[in-house]
Amino acid sequence: MLNDIVTAINILSEIYDIYEKLKEDQILFRRLCERVELFTKFLQELQTNCANPNYKPTDSLKDYIVQLTSLLGEVKDFLTKHSKKSNSFYGSFKRIIITTSFRNKFTNDLNSLNQRINDCVTNLLPSLGVNFEEQRRLDTEALKNQIDYVADDVVNQLVQLNSQGNSSKMMELLTEIKSNSDDTKTEIMDQILALEKKISSNETLTKQDFADLEELFHSEKETLKAFLDEKLAEYNNQFQLGLHKV
Repeated sequence: MLNDIVTAINILSEIYDIYEKLKEDQILFRRLCERVELFTKFLQELQTNCANPNYKPTDSLKDYIVQLTSLLGEVKDFLTKHSKKSNSFYGSFKRIIITTSFRNKFTNDLNSLNQRINDCVTNLLPSLGVNFEEQRRLDTEALKNQIDYVADDVVNQLVQLNSQGNSSKMMELLTEIKSNSDDTKTEIMDQILALEKKISSNETLTKQDFADLEELFHSEKETLKAFLDEKLAEYNNQFQLGLHKV
């Protein structure tokens, strides 16, 4: 078990290194780091206990430590994959606005990690008395805030490139948005084509030219946030039903 504890502590250190590099606007990823940080002190104390030859951990504790170590590794991989700042849509969290398949996988993966964190807290730190309904609410709010930021950032990036007169970069970004958008996002595609046509014709663009695309992104993010609220309500209902069965 000591090897697993040392591995877990080392992974937490790597997660902390990721946390240190995150920006203030990376709300969702900062919260995920903070959620697993609470295991640090527990693991350090357990490591000290294991140095005592008279200490005999239970089999269940050994199993829980294995589960925690595996979870921490997956949290680190998730953060490494998704938290990197990028102006590109390729491999970027920004796709959550326009790509349903990515949106579904990302939210499912995130919810799974947060639920497994809850399970580890229940098994290893029951004395904390963590309110899991409140934790799920905070998880959802962090994701919604992150979505707000990236949706606004996309349009702001286009406006900035336009102010710089960088039409080639604008065309690259618009092409990326098109290639990552679902086929069902016809209104978004139409707006992108209209912008591309103006850029190709060397027409002067103003912020108003991006207003329709901005409104469509706003609609997409509000739809996604409403979906997250529905999932939160489902979780709370299931949680309450579980309490009543106890």
